[in-house]
Amino acid sequence: DPLLARIKSCKALLKRVKGLGEINIDFLAKESSAFHLDMDSTFSVLFKRGGRPSRAEFVICDKLVTLCATLNEYPHVRYDASSPLSTSLAKIFHNKMNEFVGKNQNWWHHGDGSHTDRGRATLLLLDRTADCLSPLMHEFTYQAMVNDLLKVMDDKISYESETVGTAAEEDGKATMTKDALLNENDEVWVELRGDHIADVIQKLSGRIRDIVNSNTAQVLKSKGGSAKALSLSQMANAMKALPEYREVMSKLSQHMHISHQCMDLFNKASLLNLSELEQTLATGKDENGRTPKVSELVDLVEEELKSSPDALTRLRLLGIFIVSQKGIRSRDKD
Repeated sequence: DPLLARIKSCKALLKRVKGLGEINIDFLAKESSAFHLDMDSTFSVLFKRGGRPSRAEFVICDKLVTLCATLNEYPHVRYDASSPLSTSLAKIFHNKMNEFVGKNQNWWHHGDGSHTDRGRATLLLLDRTADCLSPLMHEFTYQAMVNDLLKVMDDKISYESETVGTAAEEDGKATMTKDALLNENDEVWVELRGDHIADVIQKLSGRIRDIVNSNTAQVLKSKGGSAKALSLSQMANAMKALPEYREVMSKLSQHMHISHQCMDLFNKASLLNLSELEQTLATGKDENGRTPKVSELVDLVEEELKSSPDALTRLRLLGIFIVSQKGIRSRDKD
């Protein structure tokens, strides 16, 4: 291995190393209960495979073996037999996993004779053809909206925030661009990312209001108002008057700004009306439980396509229509 050879050639380093072990990890654990294989560019390769397994399939299975080895899992493999890709991956993984187990006699897994706390896991292999609609539709949980509507690069996001001084400073509104990392180290993000965006704003506002209405914040009670949600200006005032809560308020304010940014784009793009049409297409039922005719759906989609200025939004809607209707009739193509 070239990397181990470089380490071996560095005598100064070897004098300081007491032990060296290789960890068989070839995946990214982005969240506490989610991982990915860092293979964003393989989609087209996998679905243009022809009749033979592609190199990408072998790489995927190698990575999955390292995942199972790390988790001490020797899983049962289940797959969609109607999918050539899933079938191929299942066979390759099964062979590679058995090969790993055979070469590592000291490795243990859940469900073996010595570890009976729980049984063996199940690895379920599905390809994207099992659900083509979900990636195209707009979802309104916090995490989905952030990644769909805002610019996120390697968990980093930039947002506009009102500057906050001390209580002695004159009130003056100014904004500055701040960066935030949305990852497992952000407890607020981890807690709220799966919630609906409206619930997120309500929870954040409630926590900020609790601080504002605390015993050390009596001075702000007259400014708090009776509304359920605090404005961004009210948050800035609260942070000025409560320096002892600066760190907590800063984190809550950060997510309040980001969530409001999502809602601003939501309203600007009229995503509520669009999402209702998407749901009708996906479920075959409108909000009243009625099954619309295909001609009605075509008219609604055409109207939305004409009114939407964003090319990607139009493409997504067209994709949802095609998938949900299992194709386009010849007379509708024009």
